[in-house]
Amino acid sequence: MRRVVIAVAFISGGTLAGCAVHHQGHMNAALQSLNDAAQHLGLATPDKAGHVQAALHLTQQAIGEVELGMAYKIKTGGNATSD
Repeated sequence: MRRVVIAVAFISGGTLAGCAVHHQGHMNAALQSLNDAAQHLGLATPDKAGHVQAALHLTQQAIGEVELGMAYKIKTGGNATSD
């Protein structure tokens, strides 16, 4: 189960890997940090009354939101170059 969770986190993070050329520096950094967090949470011992699993779920949700935001900027042709 833990390997599946880690795989999902990496797949999610790689979804927009090709979008880095769109210079979304802060969003790219946030996405990388969230993927790192998901990896660590996936490896953590799940003996903390469900809090590790809850944190992983929320982290995966945040990854999805960052990816949607990045895709929106690309789709709408946003002009900002730093984010």
